[in-house]
Amino acid sequence: MSDVLKNEIIARAALVYGTGFAQMIHSVLLTYRRRPGFGDLVRVYECSVGGSACLMLTQALDASSVEKFYPSPGCLQIREQLLWYILRRLQEALILEGQASGAMRDLSFGGDLGL
Repeated sequence: MSDVLKNEIIARAALVYGTGFAQMIHSVLLTYRRRPGFGDLVRVYECSVGGSACLMLTQALDASSVEKFYPSPGCLQIREQLLWYILRRLQEALILEGQASGAMRDLSFGGDLGL
């Protein structure tokens, strides 16, 4: 999944769900099961997803005891597996509600086919 598409999923979900975005992330985190070991850290940049999306994502991660995250000026660093899980759940929700872009739907369909 490209960084552009990752950012689009987060930004669109924050826009569509508004203040409910933080609650949605919190619900996603309740179903996440961390695998042993440490994965790579990836960055979510505030300038790419929007200030409110980054703030709500930070608040949801802060309220959860699932996994550590590392806020930095202008970005948020989280483990790659956790970000992938969050993105997939957001993508599924956007598709189900008819709010996903064509690229998001194509990515989901390709994943279902194993491409």
